[in-house]
Amino acid sequence: MRLLFRGTVALGCYTGLATTIVPPVLNGLRASHPELTVDISVGADDDLLPALDAGRLDVASLYGRFSPADLRREVAHETEVMALLPADHPLADE
Repeated sequence: MRLLFRGTVALGCYTGLATTIVPPVLNGLRASHPELTVDISVGADDDLLPALDAGRLDVASLYGRFSPADLRREVAHETEVMALLPADHPLADE
């Protein structure tokens, strides 16, 4: 027997995630859980953490280094941070 989720989940996330990762995840959720609604709030940590603390968000996706220690954390996605610069820049060969 498959568990189906229903109701509304309030998700907070930053812009980069909202425009890249969230759309395909939501498509999968809609297919698997048609009675689940996800309300998305996009913002910076300064916006999302107070909303989470106040109960306006059920879950927030943030960079872990900014999250308070009293919140439960789960790694959802690992990423790399890269510096991009023109090939002819003096630091390009460093």
